[in-house]
Amino acid sequence: MHTFTVLLQYQQAIHIVYFISRLLTVLYGAMVDAVLAGIQAYSSTLGIKQAADAALEIFAAVCSEVKDDAVVQFLKGKPNITFSMVATDSHGIPVTLAEGKKSLLVKTTSLTISDIPSPDTPGTLLGSLVFSETFLDSQIQVLQKDGSLRLDGTYLLLTDHVPRYRAWAVTSLVDERKCLQQKLEGPSLKENFGDLLLSGDPIHLGCSRTHCLPPEEAILYAFENGLVILCPQYGAVALHGNHIRSAQFYDGDTSNTVAVLVLEYQSTFLPFLPFHLQNEECQLILMFTPKSKAYKHLYSDVLHTWRKDEDSPKVKRIDQLPDNCSLMHALLQHEYMELSMGKVKTALQKASSGLPHLYRFLEHFSLGSLGWLPVPETDLGAVLGRAGGQVVDTEAEIVVTILSGVPGSHQQDMCDILTSMSKEQNRYVVWKPVIDGRQQFSPVDIQAKLKATLNVHRRRKQGKMATRNTRVIYVVPGYTDIVSVVQAIECHPDPDVRSHCAIGSVTACVDPLNVFMEHHFTLPYLLNTCAQGWVNQIVMTSSTTLQNEDLETIQHMLRSVNPDVAFLLAEQGNVSRSMDVDAILSEESWRSLEKVRARYLLVPSWRRAGNQSTPVMGTVQLNFTLPLDKHKLVNKLRGLKSHQGSFPFVGNIYNVHGKLRFTDSKPSECMELRYTTLSGQLVISPYTETAREKTQAPGNTIVFTGCGLTPDKLKDWLRDCAPPKPEKKPLISRKDVSRDVINKIHKTHHLEVLPEGWFYNGTQYVSFDGTKQDKHPGLEEFVRGYLEEKNADIKAHNAQVEEQLASYMDLFS
Repeated sequence: MHTFTVLLQYQQAIHIVYFISRLLTVLYGAMVDAVLAGIQAYSSTLGIKQAADAALEIFAAVCSEVKDDAVVQFLKGKPNITFSMVATDSHGIPVTLAEGKKSLLVKTTSLTISDIPSPDTPGTLLGSLVFSETFLDSQIQVLQKDGSLRLDGTYLLLTDHVPRYRAWAVTSLVDERKCLQQKLEGPSLKENFGDLLLSGDPIHLGCSRTHCLPPEEAILYAFENGLVILCPQYGAVALHGNHIRSAQFYDGDTSNTVAVLVLEYQSTFLPFLPFHLQNEECQLILMFTPKSKAYKHLYSDVLHTWRKDEDSPKVKRIDQLPDNCSLMHALLQHEYMELSMGKVKTALQKASSGLPHLYRFLEHFSLGSLGWLPVPETDLGAVLGRAGGQVVDTEAEIVVTILSGVPGSHQQDMCDILTSMSKEQNRYVVWKPVIDGRQQFSPVDIQAKLKATLNVHRRRKQGKMATRNTRVIYVVPGYTDIVSVVQAIECHPDPDVRSHCAIGSVTACVDPLNVFMEHHFTLPYLLNTCAQGWVNQIVMTSSTTLQNEDLETIQHMLRSVNPDVAFLLAEQGNVSRSMDVDAILSEESWRSLEKVRARYLLVPSWRRAGNQSTPVMGTVQLNFTLPLDKHKLVNKLRGLKSHQGSFPFVGNIYNVHGKLRFTDSKPSECMELRYTTLSGQLVISPYTETAREKTQAPGNTIVFTGCGLTPDKLKDWLRDCAPPKPEKKPLISRKDVSRDVINKIHKTHHLEVLPEGWFYNGTQYVSFDGTKQDKHPGLEEFVRGYLEEKNADIKAHNAQVEEQLASYMDLFS
């Protein structure tokens, strides 16, 4: 009777311990799911209240799915559950998060269940449970097609490598493990489990429960009809073949993939498993690292025997990994790949070995940390690297090819060559800089041209005169930032034009002789125009001979700002290779995913109206009516380089472009002039006037481009190249006669007749009273005669000048 009472009390005690352990395990697992749900909600909304609501909702849902009296009773008691989220600065000091405000600080989320009542003893408390995770989050504002904004968020668990669940035995398992190992390897289990096939090799063990991540290490003993899993923390799990309903095996058909063995057991076996491994799917997941002992024995012994023996578990090979195993498999696969890379590792690689999602998070964080500017939904996949290929614009009717480059880089010459080629009967619309007040880039002008071109294209399409897209070649004027050009096209204020016009390709023309200003200062906008993501290819338009030092220097510099750009060679813009022409006239290369991502990372605000990444270089236009002296103008242009000043380059002229007439040519013959100061290249060619220009009065225009230029100084510079204005000469007086002139006058008249009382002794002039001097006594009379003669000539000259001034016109009058 006493023995029976003791046994009954012992069984009740075991039942109570099991009851309490299961309750705490279920609550803890629900807390893990709740905290992760809260982090997910916060990263997608930046709402702390929304995160708390999502966490508590998941907690209640997970607990309600468990058909357990203790859990039901606990939920009815309205438990004291607290959700908190706090940020931490670099000094470890907690910082309160603001609702709806983005923060780049490290955050910690925790869920606390206080005063858990005992299910068997009313009024008794078991204690409290706390679970927390530390994470970083990233958000990007996404502009949807309907104009509304949404958040695309993600997070990185910094504590992801820390096991979420650990179970410990009451006593040490060291001695018990040795004893158990002897029994497993001995003949005692052979009667029920058959021969031993795999003897004590390390594997990874887990289940579909969230709190079982990362998977724990275990020791596997595989038999002909079952297996025993020895877990160092809490003991062994023996699973007989009769308890296994099915077995699935996945190895990805490669020797470098972590192998997965999913065992589905009978529900009656559930109570014999540790609480944290119990799950509704009744599954145990065993994972085998490639090249390990367990991996080799699995193929050579276990699977081979199980396949032949009818009493052994039946294993079905699957081609696709089950969804509930994907996360666990990704963790181990990432760890294996990191270890197989070798001993040399960077700090980032070392960090990623414990944080498998680090690189994916950094791709998102690289843009999310740059600002709070929206990204169009169509570009989001490219920015985050979630798709391959390119962003296809199937609605584009106008495709723009952009030819950029600082003046003197032969982009206009290249445009002429491209348009002279009849490529597949494409219709080309060419926009070139004109030599007038619109020489400087104007977004409004470009947007107006786009709209007009689209309207013409649609009229031609209606009349069945156009079956293909209209191609536009745009030669960017002057020193223009390529970001401004792209923004004017991609951010057109008219939604209809914006959705039907696209950039096909951007080509930067670079003349290696026209690159450096002084001490390797590059010309403004040169590196901007060649920046990564903004240009598809760079065409070298000079120094294209093999092993050219200038070419190698500039290519090395440009490669540092754009490592993946293609370099093409075309002397003075003369592109001839068909593959180069195809690249320049491509309709879609500018929208490749790599370049879309690079653009947003380099200039996140490029879609923002008014964005200007670099100050504008000055351009001054001068209009005049008179022809210029060609010889004087060429000499003045050649002398510009020697007068270039150092930083900040105020007054430096880098490019001169204009249409004008020369004094030695016919009045009706108009010439176009292009001069680049740094390379010294001068081009003077006949200029074909438009019909509108022919109807206007003949005039000349020159555009100067440089730093800190002033119109008045440029006018004086240009006046030196025109016929000079006649000027009157002032009359001279005795004080204006120099000593040299006086000496010449004396030399001319030193032998003239001397006044009375003077004689010349051969060296000096001597008077009768003894006075001696070196100059002729009548020198002043000779000077007065000289003055009268000179002033008479000046008066005659001034009379002629008065006649000339009556018909004279200033260059800018």
